[in-house]
Amino acid sequence: MSDRVRFNVGGKEITTTRNLINQQPDSMLSTIISDTWNKSNSDSDDKPIFIDRSGDIFHYVLEYLRYGSIFLPTSIPTEMFTRELEYYLLKYDVLTITDGDQRFAAQKKEHDALKKKYADIQKKLWTAKQEIENTLKETEEDSENES
Repeated sequence: MSDRVRFNVGGKEITTTRNLINQQPDSMLSTIISDTWNKSNSDSDDKPIFIDRSGDIFHYVLEYLRYGSIFLPTSIPTEMFTRELEYYLLKYDVLTITDGDQRFAAQKKEHDALKKKYADIQKKLWTAKQEIENTLKETEEDSENES
């Protein structure tokens, strides 16, 4: 039996390893690639296993299995992703799932903080410039008065 397994999920063919799928042995995915399942449903070892779900989201399901956390694009809400994880009977921790909206909010917060820091630095530089100009002007005036 090959170490690789092929799926056709919603018309999208995806190849991955049995080791990745078997990380969660109680999952539906692990069950459908098992020897027992394959013996009772032996069409052909060459055909991909068809699953009538979203192939685009399945890609992220595999990424979640691979890394134990995921950064979802804005096009996939967390609720939709967790529904897929539940369909495949995969265990997950919602704290390890970050969707695009959360990431955008975090990036905006960071951007706003940097923008404020930049404005503060500009203000300090302007103040320092004014102080230097005033000091130079006073020095010039003192030099002229001494002459």
